[in-house]
Amino acid sequence: MLAIRHESLQSQAKAIDLVIAGHYRYYGVAGNSESLERIHRFVLRNWRRVLSGRSQRGRVNWERYTKILKAFPIRKPRIYVTYRDIERMAKL
Repeated sequence: MLAIRHESLQSQAKAIDLVIAGHYRYYGVAGNSESLERIHRFVLRNWRRVLSGRSQRGRVNWERYTKILKAFPIRKPRIYVTYRDIERMAKL
């Protein structure tokens, strides 16, 4: 995230969303939803930390950060490979 620190909020959100989408597609296997949620929370906390560090006006409080997330939402975790898919693959 530090590489995109000085980009606009829109381009930061887009870059983060692309990376996290790839992560969800790779690790979005049934039974892994807890880990995906943990990654999602980690990304959101760290983005707020990075935004807070780039301003001379101080930290980005949670109220302001919530408005930023409403304007530029980050994708929520999703399971792409269900138990049924895993079962079908095991039978091959």
